[in-house]
Amino acid sequence: MTDQPAAGPLALLAQRRFGPFFLTQALGAFNDNLYKNVLVILATYHADRYGWHDLGLLTNLAAGLFILPFLLFSGIAGQLADKLDKVRVLQAVKAWEVAIMVVAAVGFLAHLMWLLLGALFLMGAHSTFFSPAKYGLLPETLATRELLDGNALLETGTFLAILLGTLIAGLAAGLDNAWLLVGLLITVALLGLVASHRIPRSRPMAPDLKIDWNPARSAVRNMQDVRQHSLVLLAILGISWFWFYGVVMLAHVPLYGAGPLRGTEGVVTALLVGFAVGVGAGSLACSKLSRAALGLGLVPIGSLGLTAFAIDLYLATPATIASTQQNVAMLLLSGHGLRILADFVLIGASGGLYIVPLYALMNRDSPAETRSRIISANSICNALFMVAASLFGAMMLSHGSTVPQLLLWCGILNAVFALGGLATVFCSRSNRALLRR
Repeated sequence: MTDQPAAGPLALLAQRRFGPFFLTQALGAFNDNLYKNVLVILATYHADRYGWHDLGLLTNLAAGLFILPFLLFSGIAGQLADKLDKVRVLQAVKAWEVAIMVVAAVGFLAHLMWLLLGALFLMGAHSTFFSPAKYGLLPETLATRELLDGNALLETGTFLAILLGTLIAGLAAGLDNAWLLVGLLITVALLGLVASHRIPRSRPMAPDLKIDWNPARSAVRNMQDVRQHSLVLLAILGISWFWFYGVVMLAHVPLYGAGPLRGTEGVVTALLVGFAVGVGAGSLACSKLSRAALGLGLVPIGSLGLTAFAIDLYLATPATIASTQQNVAMLLLSGHGLRILADFVLIGASGGLYIVPLYALMNRDSPAETRSRIISANSICNALFMVAASLFGAMMLSHGSTVPQLLLWCGILNAVFALGGLATVFCSRSNRALLRR
């Protein structure tokens, strides 16, 4: 479908070839984050009921259980998405999500933490098998000039769904009504399943592929597929770096809001909303700002913003903590509050400008018959970078860094990473030629 004209982001949502696909993805991202966050919140405030008292262990265990399937099963997931009809894979995964939510419902109603953690691992596996089919399907349904718009919508929907899932998790946990919670989780999963059955069928790209069920060997082979396409490899490393940067930023927003700003929960929420809205705005702006099919000229601009606004955030942070707790109105009326909120919005917008063209490049330049395997390699790299981000944050804080200093270092490291990436591209004649396509 590479000869079709670009439809534009909002026009794509109204078309059956993209609208149901977008809804399926957004509902899945929402349920992932609703479940993860409500699990930790309920265990935190109702530890006796769930029989779990080590909250630090629970938080880290929950994060690890969700990421672990990406490392274990991404290789197999990529093979299946290349061998089979990707739409059928998506539908099977969404049916699996409904079953997982039924298991989670039993865990919530019976207060069985081990069962809830098991369901969380299965949700991570659900996302692992969803990702290569999702991104692999885009180039099969969108024209080349529509890839930027399609990826912009996906990233916007994903970040807004993450935000909405996080916010509603707080509300649902506060109501402390297990039946209402499990009803919401199962309903969202069912809506995702229904939406997936509205996606037009695709065709297998490598029907004769023999599946290697060895997780380690299949993952290594998929990484080897990526090494044959240097520009795609650079895009994957760039995408993975964004997730490193994003994990460091988002994981420490609560500490930043409650510590240096001495803000209420509303302040933390406002900062998270600002970041998510910024990502959405930056993502949707890609097609407006770029005259090229993939908008790769926006990547260095976005990267510059990720560094510049992280530095400004550090400079805007007050040197002394307020004597009284600050709500959102008090913060915005202060001399630094509006600037800090603007920095979070602009960091998010810079991230949107940075990551959307890289996803579009990965979609375009991955060969059709191995595309899903290459995308599964991206999932593995993303997971490794996210684990590294968590370790980096813990190490910096344990060695005496403040949260503002940690975010500053993230911005500085981004500049180093960006300069290295640009040098790699422009020192290679073949990469420069590929970029001009």
